[in-house]
Amino acid sequence: MHSSGIYFNSLIGPVFNENIIKCLWLAFEGMVGIFVVMGLIYLVVVILNTIFNKSKKEYNKINK
Repeated sequence: MHSSGIYFNSLIGPVFNENIIKCLWLAFEGMVGIFVVMGLIYLVVVILNTIFNKSKKEYNKINK
């Protein structure tokens, strides 16, 4: 590692330590965002399933 902060030289130019940290942080934020959206979708599906499951049971009781 050089004293100028260059981590290594790639084919398109030098890669700096700061850029690696920024890229890893951006990837982390993206993964957190994906899991948050997946969790929200899961909660909406569970809530809708409980709502419509109850109304279906009530409908079947009334029409028997």
